[in-house]
Amino acid sequence: MKTQIFHLGNYDDLLSARDQIGWSKAPRILIVFPRKKRIRFTLTDYVLLAREANRNGAAAAFVLRNSDLRAQLEQVGLLCFGSLNEANRSKWRIGRRMKILDAAILPTQRESKEQLPGARIQSQAGRELHPITRIIIFVFVIAAIVSLVSILIPRTRITLAAERREQQYSFTLQGDTTRATTPFSGIIHIYPLEFALEDEIRIPATGQTTIADGYASGFVTLNNLTNRTLSIPAELVVQASLDEPVLFKTSQNATLMAGHGGMQTVPIIAVLPGETGNVPAGVINAIEGEWGLSVSLENSQATGGGTNVTVASPSQYDLQLARKSLFEQLEATAKAKALTFLKPGQVLVNDSLARVETLQEQIEPEMGQPGEELYLLVQAQYTGWYMREEDLTGISTVMLDALLPDGYEPMDNSLEFNFSGSLRKNENGFVQNVEISRTIESIIVPEDVISQIMGQKAGMATGIMEEQLNLVQTPEVETSPGWWPFLPFFRFQYEIIEK
Repeated sequence: MKTQIFHLGNYDDLLSARDQIGWSKAPRILIVFPRKKRIRFTLTDYVLLAREANRNGAAAAFVLRNSDLRAQLEQVGLLCFGSLNEANRSKWRIGRRMKILDAAILPTQRESKEQLPGARIQSQAGRELHPITRIIIFVFVIAAIVSLVSILIPRTRITLAAERREQQYSFTLQGDTTRATTPFSGIIHIYPLEFALEDEIRIPATGQTTIADGYASGFVTLNNLTNRTLSIPAELVVQASLDEPVLFKTSQNATLMAGHGGMQTVPIIAVLPGETGNVPAGVINAIEGEWGLSVSLENSQATGGGTNVTVASPSQYDLQLARKSLFEQLEATAKAKALTFLKPGQVLVNDSLARVETLQEQIEPEMGQPGEELYLLVQAQYTGWYMREEDLTGISTVMLDALLPDGYEPMDNSLEFNFSGSLRKNENGFVQNVEISRTIESIIVPEDVISQIMGQKAGMATGIMEEQLNLVQTPEVETSPGWWPFLPFFRFQYEIIEK
């Protein structure tokens, strides 16, 4: 006899199982449930699957690993097997339909879940929870018990605020390169620091200067003083006889016939540009070189065309401003540079850095020369001093400890220094006033407080602390809210907290 076998997956439900039964055309249908994971079917669901198979003219059987579940299904008339081999060996009665109970008389869904082994809760008599659920419930129960006990146990928390104030002292610090650090005398050994710095600056030029621009030009007449013909090349240099000689040169060749009648007029141009080349008539009368013995000359007309122009040029004010700005820039750079030479625990002495020498100064362009900006480069030598932080801290701590009031102690990392007044240099170092300060607080010994108020009532304990302890603020007393009606009659244990 042909048997259709359906293997249900872990995520199949009643609808998907009924669909598979509806597709079958075999006279026997075997529904195999997963071996490891249990599908959450109620007893009614199994009955409905069997009835669906009967409606299709087939007999349905189930393969279940759980023997208790099989026994319950068999009680309502369902055919069950423990394995596929058992189902194949068994002879099904196909001739008559199986007697299946009506769903109306079956237990409710909630009751069937309690009775079927596949459900999480098996019976009303003893609910067996999941192990993780049991652990979570156990933890919550323990936490609830601990919380209840902590609320009901009477206790008091006392918050004590110690007195804090500033301790200050001023003294004269003497830095000396030749003497060792001596705490009570205020002498501290210092170490020299020396280095060179170079920097540059550019600023716009605000001054003006006049420079030569155009070249003056004109004409001279050359006269032959010899009895032979003279050929005079261009570039002949001639001179105007003035307080400041002005030179010109001819711009073309000249040929002078023999005799005193040999003359020729040629153009000339000034050797240097500027208005100095504009000379009056009759002043150009000298020739440089050997031609001066053979030729005479004169300018019958004044020369012209030489011009001057006014341009930007650095002034003395620009130079002073550049020096001032550059030296201020070097001062700031020197402080940063000095810190790079120091090792951890070394402190630069305030205001000790000074420029002692200017090693080099370069100015471009020179004063009076044209230029749109002034460039200044300076190389300077700087000196200063540094000291060890532990020496300064040691001197300050010794002086403050000698003045520390009874019942107080210094707070950690609260020591501060303030160098006041100007640094006065001497032969071996400097002298400077220093103000030191730190925070101190009153000493509270929790054991002493507890010994005085142990076993006292809350109100009486507060009074004792206010009268006998050196406190800056009234203590804060917090009592447990567990047994308020009995607080006046109960003697508490105390927990001391400082703030």
